[in-house]
Amino acid sequence: MNYRKLILPMILALLVITACQEDDPVPTTYSNLDLTSIAKYSGTYVGDNSTVLHLAQTLPGGEAIQELELTNQHLKVTYTTENVSDEEMYSWLYNQDTLQNNLLFNASLLTILVPNAMEYQFETEEFAFSVPRNEMVKRLQEKLEDFPDEEEIWTEATVVEFFDKNKNTIKVLIEAEEFKSNFFEDFPIQKGK
Repeated sequence: MNYRKLILPMILALLVITACQEDDPVPTTYSNLDLTSIAKYSGTYVGDNSTVLHLAQTLPGGEAIQELELTNQHLKVTYTTENVSDEEMYSWLYNQDTLQNNLLFNASLLTILVPNAMEYQFETEEFAFSVPRNEMVKRLQEKLEDFPDEEEIWTEATVVEFFDKNKNTIKVLIEAEEFKSNFFEDFPIQKGK
């Protein structure tokens, strides 16, 4: 009889604890990332490893980062397929549109937030992609009239204002077929290792 009195509260406690646990976090995509929340990373420089890593982890694919390499003002992010759901990696690796959107988005944001990097590189075992900063700046300036100049881009207030004004425009630009097609024609995604 006493066991029954103990078992019922234990079952109820277990149910409450289980129900209160968080669901798996939603993977970050270019469409669900709040740009103004990452403006705090403006002016990050390649030499600040921990801040660059934290920034990269907030971008699409950040939950799959295996390694971050910061040498000679080159920022290289290597992603892994371990510890990531098959569905997430399938979308990243085998859906060409999603892969292009995420790579273009990440390169664009790193261009804005890590202004002293000379090149942005992304790779997995499946693909490798790189683009020089000067090319990213040129293409973003062509499409975004108020793209911050080399002095202003280091200031958080300027980046916050730029993101507030252009957050939808940046996302539309990432999805624009002509822009994407021209971009990846000049900077194609290569097969991986």
